[in-house]
Amino acid sequence: MFMNVCKGIRNKETVSESEMKILLTTHIFRCIIFNNK
Repeated sequence: MFMNVCKGIRNKETVSESEMKILLTTHIFRCIIFNNK
């Protein structure tokens, strides 16, 4: 599932930098929580 999120972010070239940072931060945060369980 996380791989699909990364691909979706990469494919969205129209996303602004602020949105990109939020998406990446949220994605990394979820990965950390998922790995700690």
